[in-house]
Amino acid sequence: MAIGSGLLFGINGPIASFLMNGGLDPIAISAFRSLLTAVLMLAWTLAHARGRPRIDRRALVLAALGGIAMCGNFGFFFISIDYAGATIAVIVKAVAPLMIVALAVLFRLERFSFGKLAAVLMVFVGVALVSTGESLGRTMTVSWQGVAAALLAATFYAGWAFAFRAAQRSADPLPIVAIAVTVAMAGFYLWEGAWPYWPGEWSGAQFVAVIYIASLGTAVAFVAYVKGMQTVEAGIVAMLAAIEPVVGAAISWLWLGQSLDAVQLLGGILIVLTVTVVSYRRATGRL
Repeated sequence: MAIGSGLLFGINGPIASFLMNGGLDPIAISAFRSLLTAVLMLAWTLAHARGRPRIDRRALVLAALGGIAMCGNFGFFFISIDYAGATIAVIVKAVAPLMIVALAVLFRLERFSFGKLAAVLMVFVGVALVSTGESLGRTMTVSWQGVAAALLAATFYAGWAFAFRAAQRSADPLPIVAIAVTVAMAGFYLWEGAWPYWPGEWSGAQFVAVIYIASLGTAVAFVAYVKGMQTVEAGIVAMLAAIEPVVGAAISWLWLGQSLDAVQLLGGILIVLTVTVVSYRRATGRL
């Protein structure tokens, strides 16, 4: 489930690039993503609910807090891209698994092991290599505003991961995600002060792209993420889902014609190997 969520999340990046190249504002993409996902998740929850969905007041509050964190994660990530570019944004945001593992150990929610620490660091290095690639050896301008926004995005990522982790103990994944994306949708409305503008004319490809981001890229991906946390620690789930940039780079190469150099391929191999080892050691109870 965790790896599957990373695969689905990874396709969102190239599709979002396709939409932005067509003139759609990043915050507008996030807002419409939240709106359509909320509608889909509420319909999915009602269709599969046998009686009332299993969720108590505590899980309801946690899901709402997760929605606020989700809004912050999406929004600050795009702000980071705007200030510092996608390379810096992705690299800095990759500290999220380290944050999750550190906080889980600090609050004694999960046990510490050098294997976890090594895996997190390997994932971070892999993400850095995939993100920089051809930029290595060039002078890169680092914006402190962009780095700060990316750190906030990573913090909010850890926030919704912990909120969902706690909520799933007394609630089903479907209502958790449904409530969270509904709150995130309201958050984007308040953030902008009005509903973001959507271009009057858009192609069938753009329509399919938005539907994908809302359905598979958000609804199914988040449900898979929450289901993964039902049996696996939040830090392990975050590491397994870190295959996202590898998928994004591969799709960009195949679909958008972007080149991949040896450094990026090395980073991708490093991430895939780490995810494979973590999956095996977790399955055999050695991590």
